[in-house]
Order: sequence, then structure tokens, then C-alpha cells
Amino acid sequence: MVAGYNPEDDVAIMFQIRRKADGLVIVGDFNIHWDNQSNADTKKFADIIKSHDLLQHVCESTHISGHILDYVLSRRDEDAIRSVEVSSFLSDHAAVHCDLHMSKPAVGRKEIVYRKLKTINHEALAEDLESSDLIRKPETDIDKLADQYDRTLSTILDKHAPIKRCVVATRPPNPWYSEEITEAKKLRRRLERKWRKTRLEVDRQCFRDQGLIVLDMIKKAKASFYEKQISDCVSQRDVYKVIDKMLHYRNKSVLPTHRSDQELAEKFIRYFSTKIQDIRATLDAEVLTGGNLTTAHSTEKDHTLNSFDLASEEEVRKIISGSPPSSSSQDPVPTWILKRHLHLLLPSITLMVNRSLETGIFPSSFKQAVVRPLLKKPSLDPDTLNSYRPVCNLKFISKVLERVVAQRLQEYLELNDLSEPLQSAYKKHHSTESALIKVHNDIHQALDKKQAVFLVLLDLSAAFDTIDKDILITRFRSIGVKGSALAWISSYLCNRSQAVRINECMSSFAELLYGVPQGSVLGPSFFSIYASPLAEIARTHGIHIHLYADDTQLYSSFDPSDPLSEASTRHRLEACIGDMRA
Repeated sequence: MVAGYNPEDDVAIMFQIRRKADGLVIVGDFNIHWDNQSNADTKKFADIIKSHDLLQHVCESTHISGHILDYVLSRRDEDAIRSVEVSSFLSDHAAVHCDLHMSKPAVGRKEIVYRKLKTINHEALAEDLESSDLIRKPETDIDKLADQYDRTLSTILDKHAPIKRCVVATRPPNPWYSEEITEAKKLRRRLERKWRKTRLEVDRQCFRDQGLIVLDMIKKAKASFYEKQISDCVSQRDVYKVIDKMLHYRNKSVLPTHRSDQELAEKFIRYFSTKIQDIRATLDAEVLTGGNLTTAHSTEKDHTLNSFDLASEEEVRKIISGSPPSSSSQDPVPTWILKRHLHLLLPSITLMVNRSLETGIFPSSFKQAVVRPLLKKPSLDPDTLNSYRPVCNLKFISKVLERVVAQRLQEYLELNDLSEPLQSAYKKHHSTESALIKVHNDIHQALDKKQAVFLVLLDLSAAFDTIDKDILITRFRSIGVKGSALAWISSYLCNRSQAVRINECMSSFAELLYGVPQGSVLGPSFFSIYASPLAEIARTHGIHIHLYADDTQLYSSFDPSDPLSEASTRHRLEACIGDMRA
């Protein structure tokens, strides 16, 4: 059932309701005189409902002025409405009663898997942590230490909050709803029954007053709830999430039509695995050789990064404390529990980080990613696999280790002036705004000089997924990364695998031959280093360039009154794009 008020100008709603489920009923005050079929607005609305094969059932006046303003609509081919009756006037509008030929939708039920995390005895959990081998006898091998960390925390969590299953009814959540509102609504219902029985004006007034009280309570409860939600936000992104909930915008998990979650997961992992191989198969042989491996920052300068400095416990503590509280399905414990007991786990986590940096080995258990297919745009066909991109869900501790390396790598790039100045993504004090301002300003300066501008926008297909690991490692060598630092980067990139998760079903793991995981900490900075030769190629051809992640803007001005100038500029642009492809 859809209720509306005065939607005379909102024609779009009619295009949405026709796709609703069977048994559609639309009711409300439409503020259009249905009894006056010669009225222009009435004719327009009548044409709308006719085009959607809807039927209007109210035939008696519903307003004290004698007009029919309140409608009951249903589909013409459905027997949803048995009878419609206009009764007494509650205000300037009359009550409209209709007999619906439909049953109340069955309450949906689903099985949920959960842990009673809020009832954990954290003192007992801390005691188990203190007595564990992870704290007392940590492994020396980095892979064994990472496995010991996962195993110990998983075992302790299973002891204090074992997995439980139950079947629950699926209802839309109303977190602002309270027992006081429930009691007020019960009183309103009792007063309504009393008025309908006595028909006394005083009882009618009590019923109306209680109805206003209920509406006011709901309004204040919602306002108080969302006011607290907004005040608790720590970023603009959090504010937008709260606003989306207020406006009932939900990011539904869209998936292709399928019979089995397991089959769909296997179908996705095969697609994601072969997609990049198919893209590479279409490239020229020259592209695959990595012809443009060096950058402007090749070994021309005397700088090297042989190893990553070890991390202190304080540095690791700050990284963990400042990290988002989100968890991965692969994490042995939720992130908030880890943070609560960080004073006990910090030495073990710091040891794991430093052992990885010392040995130049990224733990094998950190290389397995769980992928969630995400629809790229709402307008794309959800039944086409090409409409989805893989978003990796990585372990929290692996991201902590990545952040430690990312800090050291960024310091090295900034200290030796190795960052591309015309890349506006993944850098402090840079954003889409800085990229737009730079390109917009350059174009306007050219126009002020009575020149025209060629602008070419390039978008790399599956940019993060198509990174050639051998070429990327060569890029790092060219900027002076050597020794255990280079070994760590190579270990991070190689022997990675991923599996697709659809609800509770997981596909088999497939090796990642190319690319860096989307959703990782190091992925963006690695891509920037990988794509760094693009700017130098553009400068070689005298072409202006600006980059934002995998989006590239190439532009160059010319004299519109000089055909030779236009032809020369076009030729340089074509040559530049040709070299970029090579």
C-alpha cells in the first residue's frame, strides 16, 4: 500500500509504482477534483492513471466543498478493492473506508549467525590472553607468528562468545521507536474505539488530541535520534550516511539473478580471474614488454631505500587507534575488541610488523582476500558480470602493516622529490577540487590569449587490476628501492589469491596474477608509482597533463586561426597517446 499527499506535480512516482509487487493500492489526498472531469488537472491525472492501467474507486464527495479529493487507486486487472464507502467527516475531509481483498504479508524469516559479544567477560578474556603462547612464547617465523595470532584470538573468542544460530523475523528497523510511543498509540486506539461507540464530540476531540500527541512523540523521537547520530559523526562521510538513512536511501546488495549462492560465487571468481587475462590478450606485444619502464626519477639522483625502519609500539598503537573500526570476515576478533585489549596485544602486533619488515616477507595468511562484487553504477545491467567490480575485504592487521610501510614509502618519495606533482589523488592537500582548478585555470588562461584548446580524457580500463607486477617492481628499482625494502614489496605483490563471498557462501581461491587488491592501503600509492611515466611522456611531447588516480587529462592549446598550429597540436596529442599505449 502506498500513501500519498497532494502529488499532483510528482508524476515520477507513477512510473515507480507500476513496478511494485502484486496487490498494489494507492490512497491519499490528491487535491484534484475528480468529480470535475473537464478540469485540465483532472484530465492530466486521469491520463496518467490510465496509462498505468490504474482504477480510481471513490465515487462520492470526500470534502466539505462537495468535491472528490481523496482517492483509492488499484490496478485494473487486480481484484484488490471489494468496496469503498465514504463515512462521516472527521475534519474538512471525510473518512474513506475500503474493503481490501488481500492478506497481510507473511513476516519474513531468516537464519542468522551471531555471537553475544556484548556479554563477554573482558576480565576473563584478558586473563586468557595473558596466559596464551602468543604473549608468552611468540613464534619467531613471521608466517607462523601470523598464524599463531589468528589461531589464539579465534580460540579465545570461541570460548567467551561461541557462535550461535537462530531464526528471526525480518522487519524494517526503527531505532528511534520507544515503549512510550507504543503505549501512546494503544491509548489512541482505545480513545478511537470509545468515540466510535459513543459518537460524542468530547470523545472525538480526545481521540484527535491523542493522535496529535502520538505524531508529536514520533517527530521528537526521530529528531532526537538523528540529532545524536549527526553529532556523533567524525567525518563528512559519516554525516552523509546518516542523511541517507533519514531519507531511506539504502545501498541494496544487488546481484545477478541466480539459483545458488555457491554457483554465483564460483561464476564471479572465474570471471574476475579471466577478465584481466582477456584484456592483456588484446594488447599489442609491445605493450606487454613494458617498453616505458623508467621514469624521470630513475637513478639520476643519489637516493636509495634499502630497508624499512622498524616500528615502535607507540607508532603501531597510534595507527590502530586511528584506524576505522570496520572488520573483515577473516579477522579472528572484531576490531573493537582488539582495540579494547590493545595494551595486551600491542607487543605481539608490533613484533609481527617488525619481523615482517626485517625479513622482507609479507605473511602468507595476509595475502588471501575475500572479494565482494559491487555494481559499478545503478544504471548498469545487474545480470551482466561486467557491470561489477571486485572490492577486497582484507584483514585488519594486514592493513596496519601496510600503513606502516605506506608511511615510510611516502616519506622517502617526499624527501627525494619523487612524487608526481601533477597527480592529485592519494596525496595530502590534493583532491578532485585541486585537479579541477588546475585544468580549468590552464584552459581559461589559454582562452584569454585567444587560443583554442584540445582536451583528451583518458580512463584506464580495470586500472588497479591490470598492473603488471614485474613492471611495478622495476618501477621501484628505478626510484632507488632496493634490499629488504624491495624484497618486502615483491613479497607483498606475489602469490596473492582471492575468493568471492556471496552471503554465507565462499568460492574457491584463485591466484591473482596481476594487479593490486582494491581496498588495500598500499594499492593507490603503488598505482601512482606504476603510472608515473605517463606524465613524463606527455611533457616530452609538450602536452599538458593532469592525473587523478586512473583518470588522465591531456590538453594543449593552439592558434585557431592557424591551420598548421591546429594540425601540429593534434599530431603531438596523437603521438603522445601512442607512446602511452606502448
